[in-house]
Amino acid sequence: MFGTVNSFQFTAMNTVTLKDLDNQQASSGNSMLTMVQMLSLSLGTAAAAAILTTSAGEFTKKMSGLTLLPSFHITFLSMGAITALSILIFRQLSPLKPAFENIPEPSPE
Repeated sequence: MFGTVNSFQFTAMNTVTLKDLDNQQASSGNSMLTMVQMLSLSLGTAAAAAILTTSAGEFTKKMSGLTLLPSFHITFLSMGAITALSILIFRQLSPLKPAFENIPEPSPE
């Protein structure tokens, strides 16, 4: 399930990012997109680790370390909320125009 959702998300981001680039810019744009995706995955992992560590510390103090399951629940919900905030960025995009509108007409010979 997680892989399917990631696939949809990355496909949508690829489309939005690369749709306005011509052939000369597409390679550089794809490299930039890949770098940003790797950076976001790294930052997401670091954020999840920070949330888990913080919440685990709180629950360990309160419950004498009996269970860490609530810490994982908090982390999962927090990361879901952070991911859902990306909607605010994607809502700022203009409506998509068909990709074929960006292709220049062939010159008559």
